[in-house]
Amino acid sequence: MSTNPGDFCDFLEARGEIAPEQRNALRGRYPGDELGILMDLVKRDLRRRDLLGRMYGDYLGVAYIDCGRTLIHNDLISRLPEQFARKRHLLPLYEFGGAITVASASPKDPHLLVEAENFLGTFLSPVFAFPDQIDAAIEIAYQSDSELARMIASHSLPELSFHPGTPIKVSELKRVTEDRSIIDFTRGLILLALKHRASDIHIEPGEDATRVRFRIDGVLQEVLKYENSMQTAIVARLKVMAEADISETRRPQDGRLTLVLPDRSVDIRLATIPVHFGEKVVLRILGQAQFDSVPDLTDLDFAKPILTGLRKIGESQHGIFFITGPTGSGKTTTLYALLKYLNHPGVNILTIENPVEYRLPGVNQVQTNEAVGLDFPDALRAFLRLDPDIILVGEVRDFETAQIACRAALTGHLVLTTMHTNNSLQAVLRLVEMGIDASLAAPTLLGVMAQRLVRRLCPHCKVPVNLSPEEIERYFEWDGQTSVQVFRAQGCERCNRVGYMGRIAIHELAPINEALRAAIIQKAPISVLRELAERDGFTDLRYDGIKKVLRGMTTFEEIERATAGDE
Repeated sequence: MSTNPGDFCDFLEARGEIAPEQRNALRGRYPGDELGILMDLVKRDLRRRDLLGRMYGDYLGVAYIDCGRTLIHNDLISRLPEQFARKRHLLPLYEFGGAITVASASPKDPHLLVEAENFLGTFLSPVFAFPDQIDAAIEIAYQSDSELARMIASHSLPELSFHPGTPIKVSELKRVTEDRSIIDFTRGLILLALKHRASDIHIEPGEDATRVRFRIDGVLQEVLKYENSMQTAIVARLKVMAEADISETRRPQDGRLTLVLPDRSVDIRLATIPVHFGEKVVLRILGQAQFDSVPDLTDLDFAKPILTGLRKIGESQHGIFFITGPTGSGKTTTLYALLKYLNHPGVNILTIENPVEYRLPGVNQVQTNEAVGLDFPDALRAFLRLDPDIILVGEVRDFETAQIACRAALTGHLVLTTMHTNNSLQAVLRLVEMGIDASLAAPTLLGVMAQRLVRRLCPHCKVPVNLSPEEIERYFEWDGQTSVQVFRAQGCERCNRVGYMGRIAIHELAPINEALRAAIIQKAPISVLRELAERDGFTDLRYDGIKKVLRGMTTFEEIERATAGDE
């Protein structure tokens, strides 16, 4: 780092980021501390954090990286002592081309890099990251299932015997919830879930033991087990964190808790229900998308015809566009990618959601609040008086919301929304089933899209295989000679031995043309709608999925799992 404390200020002033008087004030407040100057500017306007981080990296001559949005290779973590990483705010990220990229708050400190190289045993490529982001990443990265298993094996967790129908004294429950080991264990469990990118934590007492499972990339995976005698204390601690009733074990309860990290807070929803051997708990990790950048449409692996169709729909001046699919199928991510594509200073975009999952600068986002009577219909009515160009509605699930959305689309607004149906064209029938007149639905509809999430093959360990003749005949029209190569899951350290890492979506898109509109008005069955859509180039989810199998992105097993039972 430069020894002249004014250099970074000069750098910012030359780019119009600060005025001369602000430059002088910062130099006086932080003599010799350029990182302190950066943090002061970030504190004043958190929305400019990434921009300022990139500028500081440019000033130092290194890249800027957000550790919370970076995939960390966990096999590198064991090579750097945790105490050193915490003390020096340095974390290894990934290895490429014989060099390990490390995130550091002081990436130009030669002594720090030499020390780290001694531990890691190879050349280091430093990048800049904010200290709090590094600290949060360290807290997550160094959490391990072996450490939680060690706590269980050492019997350091408080034990309470559970007998159905027999209450435990509240004073005893309060005592164990304040035990340091139980506090560390529950926090460590949530940190481990974050490390594995889990969306849910399932804690399930059985006859012999309590098992803990994480839902990772849509599939439950067992992580650890412990004796049932520990379950009551663990559940009580989670209830305390969620402000639920620790004395009540006979009925279901709901609550919310927050895990505070150095750079952010993670919201978690708790749900409990009494089962035969105790209480089952599910923790749903919420709001992580708020800390992710909204992807571009081109980042979402759309087939070219679907990407072209989406852009054409988004550029319409008015009408309504539906994305359908089950809960957790990535509908909101796709809608926000489309909003990002459409977002520019010349348009007024309003959203009503429950909850707000992403943050997108320049977009006016509203979260429903039932406590004060702010629901989807109320917000939509208010939106129409606020001169909107584009309206995003988190979900259409009732007649009132559907009717206002369709009328908004008919009167000159572009409405983007979601609905729960098995396939895209069923959204048309669902609108009519809700009570929307077909003569209103038909002219307002721009298009309907369905999507599912499937697990992405781990790029580090996937293996090529040739399909057997039986497999080829099952999925393709075959000439009996052509060979077909795909990839299959194997498993390695980086994907936790499951063979998959992350997820991708498969899609089907049906733009609504005049022939389809006429059929909708006539209340034609879905088979007729599908035939008309296919004449216009429509292909279904399985078709898109098989194309992604051939591209080496996923497997036939994943496509079968995601589309089982679809029409």
